[in-house]
Order: sequence, then structure tokens, then C-alpha cells
Amino acid sequence: MHIFDNSEIKDVLNSIYTNNPDRVLKLCWQYIDLNESLEINCICEYIISLYNDKKNLKDILRRFSKCDNVNLVSELVRLIGALEFGKNEYYLKVAEETCSMVCELGRDIQKDFEEKYEKDVSSEVWMNGAILRGVALNLADFFYRKSDYEKELKMLGVRAVVTNSIMFDDLHFVGPTMVDYADCLIRLNRKDEAKKFYSVIVNDFKHFIGNYISNPLNLKEEDYFSIKSLRSSLEALIDNKERKNKIDNNVMKYEIMLKDVDLILNKSGYEENIQKK
Repeated sequence: MHIFDNSEIKDVLNSIYTNNPDRVLKLCWQYIDLNESLEINCICEYIISLYNDKKNLKDILRRFSKCDNVNLVSELVRLIGALEFGKNEYYLKVAEETCSMVCELGRDIQKDFEEKYEKDVSSEVWMNGAILRGVALNLADFFYRKSDYEKELKMLGVRAVVTNSIMFDDLHFVGPTMVDYADCLIRLNRKDEAKKFYSVIVNDFKHFIGNYISNPLNLKEEDYFSIKSLRSSLEALIDNKERKNKIDNNVMKYEIMLKDVDLILNKSGYEENIQKK
């Protein structure tokens, strides 16, 4: 399958997908015998342990403490896909163990950011963070499909921590990340918490209306995604209103802002261009 093309063990993953356990184990042992990569050896040992109902991921990681864990979790996400598509029961176990590992990596990035707050983010740290964001989002989508919203929230939380630690100036990354987290809170019926996130986004992003209301054609691509996050937050705050027989001044304000946002989006031409792609 094409989703395995970027994997260094794609023949193993394809064999898992086609449910050929003998070939899976044979290939894994070959990789261990011939390969010097810690990440490949680590995941191959893990796969062998899975098929033999032996060690869990933490047990394996203790033997590979110098492994590049960010690259490893990328392979683990592909492994989850291979197991799930191949109807192998181990995919839930791997998903849960990978979820725990991603949470730890997210905490490491947050701790590093707090200790070096005043320093520039290196290109290596930025790239590792970007990879981890993608991994966390893939896992969040996986848990969403399984209706496991608690674990989905954990993964969206990691994505948010990484984003706010290394991409805090890139609002087109921050906005969608915060909206997704708040949307998951709604699924968990934690509406008051979600409302706080939506309100923060509105307060931090409302300046985009002033920037573009007089000339929507000047809308920049990255700002388009920020304004879309603003729009989602405004809609959520309006839809989740609980005004009975009284006028909610905030909701009225949000409705006016939403009209301005829609005006900008409609006149900017971005919506039409994206629909054509």
C-alpha cells in the first residue's frame, strides 16, 4: 500500500497487511541481522514480540535508549495501519502503547521549551516537533474513528503543546490546533472548557478582521487559515449559546464578527479557489 512507501520496513508492513505472519517474522529477523539502524532493530524486535505475545513497547525501548524516538513513532503509526487494515488484533495494543510514548515525547518538548524559552528554536527541534505534530494528529484521527475521544484529546493535546512550544508565532498552525482541541472537548461534553478555548481564539485572532475587512483581496494564504479558525470559533460560540429569554450581548457581537469574516472570505476568492482544487 502507498501509505507504507516512506517506511524503511515497508516489505514487513505489507506482509502484515496481507496477513502473512511467517514472512513478517522472517523479514524482521533479517533486518535485525543485517541492519545497524537502532530504530529499525527496535521496531522489528517489537513486531516479533507482538507476534509472540511477549514484551510490550516500554520493555523494548529500554534496550534501545539511544533510539531516535520521533522517527520511531512515525514507523509505529504505519505499523498500526498495517495491523488494522490486515485485521490483526494487535493494532489496539500498539495504538495504546504508541499513544503513551507520544505523550512522553510531547512532555519532553514542553519541558525543553520552558527551560529554553528565551532561546531560538533550532531547525532540528522544529523539524522533530513538526513530525511529532503529524504523528499526534494521525493518532487523534485513529482514536476519533474508534470513538475513543479521551485518547483523541490526549493526542490533540500533544499536538497543541508542540505547536505552542515551537510554532507559537505561526497563528495559521496555532488556530486549527486549538479549534480541533476544543471540538474534541465538545465531543466529551466538556462545553465550558471548550468555550474558553474558542473565546481565546476569538480574542487572539479578531485583529484579522480589521486587517482585511477593507481589502479582502489582500488576504494572505497563511492568514486565510487563521481566519478560518476564527470563523469556526465564532460559529461554535454562537451555536453553543444558552440564552433563553434574554439577549446575550456576546452572541450578538459574535454574530456581527461572523458576518465580517464571511465577507472577507467570500470576497478574497480563497474559498472558490480551494473548492476547485
